[in-house]
Amino acid sequence: MNNEPKKFSFNGNTLKMIAIITMLIDHITSVFVEGNVLPKIYASYLGGQSMEYTDKDYSFWSSVDYIGRGIGRLAFPIFVFLLVEGFMHTRNVWKYALRLGIFALISEIPFDMAFNGSYFDMSYQNVYFTLLIGLLMMTGFEAVNDHIKPKLPNVLLQALIFFAAMMLSLVVSCDYTVMGIAMIAAVYLTRNNRRIMWFAVLVAIVVTMIPANSSFLEVLGCFSFFLIAFYNGERGSFNLKYFFYAFYPAHILILGLLNMFLLK
Repeated sequence: MNNEPKKFSFNGNTLKMIAIITMLIDHITSVFVEGNVLPKIYASYLGGQSMEYTDKDYSFWSSVDYIGRGIGRLAFPIFVFLLVEGFMHTRNVWKYALRLGIFALISEIPFDMAFNGSYFDMSYQNVYFTLLIGLLMMTGFEAVNDHIKPKLPNVLLQALIFFAAMMLSLVVSCDYTVMGIAMIAAVYLTRNNRRIMWFAVLVAIVVTMIPANSSFLEVLGCFSFFLIAFYNGERGSFNLKYFFYAFYPAHILILGLLNMFLLK
């Protein structure tokens, strides 16, 4: 009889719940604080138009923004890790890509409402497009590994696929752009060694920070790998796949409606 205590671990559903909770905190902060409260403070207090706000208001809401967006940095690396896990275990990668594409389209109008204050804005697309491009990139990597055995042509072709995915992310102007693609590539390449995965992602973040027009706050995303370290490789007791897919457009639709009709 095995009396050894079970080791603490997370299944896939638990990791996804952590990711969507931290993402929700990030998006609420972005829409309410960064998109509405702070601009009003900038206009009235820092702009010298009135004394409706004080320096304490500015300090408080700036801190709330920094903390909320910092917590939110944990979400994307977890989604990236789960994307790579899903890619490695899916029985049909094209059905996987189709799901991502469908939810990318479904999410776009709510995304524009929440973060751009309009019904249609081609300047910035939602994160499902980033994940879709990353999935197609990994499909290319696998095809090269399956058919091109010589080392040099293999590496050169994978590098070409990687840079093509980076350029596509810039053309589409999807969330995280080149940083997101670099993070997906980093997790894919280190998928068999989680001990160095966090460092590969850190390098990806730092190297792409300027072209992605991102802040150093993105580095906080590396802390998500403390949580990923406890992943046990199991999906969980319930099949919540479509709940997690639908949560993204559903919550940003609510935020979008609030942003356009109540907060402005």
